[in-house]
Formats: sequence, structure tokens, C-alpha cells
Amino acid sequence: MNKRADLFQVCQFPRTVLRGYQPPLVAKMNSDSRYELWSNKQVLVEGRRHDELYFAGIKIQSSFVGSYFMPICSDTSVRDKLGKNILSKLKRKSCFHIKEIDRSTILQIKTALEVGFRSYQKSGWV
Repeated sequence: MNKRADLFQVCQFPRTVLRGYQPPLVAKMNSDSRYELWSNKQVLVEGRRHDELYFAGIKIQSSFVGSYFMPICSDTSVRDKLGKNILSKLKRKSCFHIKEIDRSTILQIKTALEVGFRSYQKSGWV
């Protein structure tokens, strides 16, 4: 298998889990290499009105699958509820670099999305 095909396989599980949040979230981008979920609810964040709000997504990059997860930025308690394995993949403020998928990563992705979704619900963003 080539690297691109391997990364395509890596992104299939997160994509499947993300699809479980439709509705109420909406897929704004849905291609073979990219998938994004947004809330279309009008919300107020830090005093600014938004007509939509990014939740999470995945994008195949050159050597990893980028998993973007905004709840980690909007609610500091979300980070405290994430497992060490998934946190070790956090490379930027809200981007996880996933190069392979294993049982631990699968479970921690599911947990992170559940925690993040509950945070968005609590904030009234979904």
C-alpha cells in the first residue's frame, strides 16, 4: 500500500465517528481527503456573534491525518478529560497528528468527541 492509501485508511474511523454527530451538526466539507462538522446555530462566543461554529474535522496531510478539534480551545476542562495517548498526538492548539490507528486511539477519539460535544451542548452551541 502507498502512503496516501494508508492515510486514507487511518481517516476512515474518525470520519465514521464524526458522522454520528449529524444531525444536529452539519458536514460542511465532505470529500475523500477532508471532512468537517459545523454547528449552524447562531451563537455568541467571547462577545462575538457567529452564524456557524466549527466543531471538528479531519484532513489528510502529506504524512499524517490532521484531526482538528475546537472544543479543546473553547473549554479548557475538555483537555483534562482526554487520554494520554491522544494528547501525545496534539501538535498545535487544536490539531492532532494521527499516523496510525489502534484500539487505544480509537477509544480516545470517541471519548474526546463525546466530551467535546457535551461541552458544546452545555454552552448552547448545538
